[in-house]
Amino acid sequence: MTGRTIQFPKPLRGRCRVCTPLLVPVKGEPSSMQFEQAMKEMVSLSGIAVTVPEAEATELVVRKLREAESEVLSYETPPVRDIDWLCFETEATATYCTYESSDDAAPSLEICESFTRLNLADMFAVHVSQILIAAHIAKPGAIRADALLLFTDDRHVETLPGIQGDFCMEVELSTETRWPPIRWLNIQAVWEWLTADDCFTDGFGRHRLGRAIAAFSYLATNLTLHPAIGLFWSLVGLEALYCEGNLGLAEQIDEKSQVLLGSRSEFKRLTKQMYDHRSTFIHGRMDFPSSFYSYDATKEFEQFALGTDRESTVSCALLIATLQEMSVRNLRKLRFSWALDS
Repeated sequence: MTGRTIQFPKPLRGRCRVCTPLLVPVKGEPSSMQFEQAMKEMVSLSGIAVTVPEAEATELVVRKLREAESEVLSYETPPVRDIDWLCFETEATATYCTYESSDDAAPSLEICESFTRLNLADMFAVHVSQILIAAHIAKPGAIRADALLLFTDDRHVETLPGIQGDFCMEVELSTETRWPPIRWLNIQAVWEWLTADDCFTDGFGRHRLGRAIAAFSYLATNLTLHPAIGLFWSLVGLEALYCEGNLGLAEQIDEKSQVLLGSRSEFKRLTKQMYDHRSTFIHGRMDFPSSFYSYDATKEFEQFALGTDRESTVSCALLIATLQEMSVRNLRKLRFSWALDS
């Protein structure tokens, strides 16, 4: 297959829009007191630059949808859930279409234009997803997009899964134990930190920070993520940020995280327990339920679920707190050195 390019007779302009139904936090959830402020901060992102590969885009517009507007959208509201809507908009311009072909036959101009409009909408959705990830780092669980509805020139073209991790357990853990410290940051400040280089500009994790954010995206995008898989992605992110080499990974995370986030007076074996649980599970030394197991009231299921949930929550909370602290300090990489007490 050979990559080929077709130039459009005149620039192709398309209005890209992503509408997101947001799950309003239930009263009592840690993020419930932050929802209104988070919505204001999302709307205030209007005017930031939009990055769409192979195209030029106007500044971002973010606004709340009026009730009359949201009623015409083809979206089934989750039962017993209040929904609010955000709309992200930009206008993108493309001058050419890239396609792959095994022969000299070129697609028609109409097909190229249709493909390009859909591609612009998809790439804009990636940009919006990055913003939602930044929102979850800044205010974990406050902005939970149940879906991404993509429109090009007011025509609905696709619905993508949302970014709806709630992180209630992680915030509650931090509140109760005061370590790791999770706080509420300004969304735009985190966005500016996140986009300061190319580590995550198109959703692909590059370098240590980009890999950690890419790992965090799996925790934020899948509400039904199995705790064991959540533990895996959390540790991928933590190792990307804290670890050098392949030895003493648990000890490195344990010691370095306390240098960055402050020492903890309780839970001295916190990190070792996370790694012990992961190793026991991955190396086949732990009994666990099958993908279709439904007897969740049994003692053995409860024992497995409680242990896995706890370790997954701790590791995810530590990853969130680390990313927040790096944002506050404007760090792209964590560097540690030995010091001798005098």
